[in-house]
Amino acid sequence: AAQRSWAGGLQTHFMLRLWALVVTVVAAFADRAGWSGCQLGPSHKDVIRNDDCEKDAKQMMQYCVSFPVRVDSRNAHMIGRLLKMAKDNGYKVPDADKLQMKYITQSAFRRGILEVQFECNVDKEGTK
Repeated sequence: AAQRSWAGGLQTHFMLRLWALVVTVVAAFADRAGWSGCQLGPSHKDVIRNDDCEKDAKQMMQYCVSFPVRVDSRNAHMIGRLLKMAKDNGYKVPDADKLQMKYITQSAFRRGILEVQFECNVDKEGTK
């Protein structure tokens, strides 16, 4: 009988630890959905602050690098600034007008993570 309670206690301990791990992972993803920075490039380099995200994106645009940006879709300010920066630097953003309408003008679609591909638009002479 003593072994049985020990095994039951170990099983209960294991289940509690597993439950704590699941709650931690879910909480981390919930926090991640509301983060204020962005992820840049194919390796999704985390940039924590809005200003740094815009600065790093601008630096990549100076060198005509095509790259994806992942951002919380509720961060309309940053999405708008990045789209304007792309337009000012001659970058092509698929469905830029649709993105502008959906994520900035209309608030109904501000959920989850938005990933936008910024494509450097180089003409035949090699200039932007």
